[in-house]
Amino acid sequence: MGSKEYSARHILVENEADAKAIIAQLKKGAKFDKLASEKSKDPNTKDKGGLLDWNPPSNYIPAIADSMKILKKGQVTPEPVKSPLGWHVIKLEDERPFKAATFEEVKPGLLQRFQQAQAEKLIADTRAKATIK
Repeated sequence: MGSKEYSARHILVENEADAKAIIAQLKKGAKFDKLASEKSKDPNTKDKGGLLDWNPPSNYIPAIADSMKILKKGQVTPEPVKSPLGWHVIKLEDERPFKAATFEEVKPGLLQRFQQAQAEKLIADTRAKATIK
């Protein structure tokens, strides 16, 4: 998982030329979150100004994770980053030491998942035994 986790923003576009144009606009003073809202193709982050949640590098596509590791807080990738999804412009918002959740912190979520799985199994078993005439 690594020893750090990162908070970043990204703008996803379809081609390298669009990504380079965005980097040029940022160098001229454009606001990253505004450009992300206007130009990003990522429906999950577009309305949040491109903001990605705090995550360790292993939760990101490798090309994006590698870019985050070399950026300093507030920096933007100088070149577009290619991934299977398209081309990204990435801004590192912040980094912090990674702290894995304790069992007590994750226990309620695990219990809920277990109960849901049990209910789904019960429903599937009941349907399998049912005879429709």
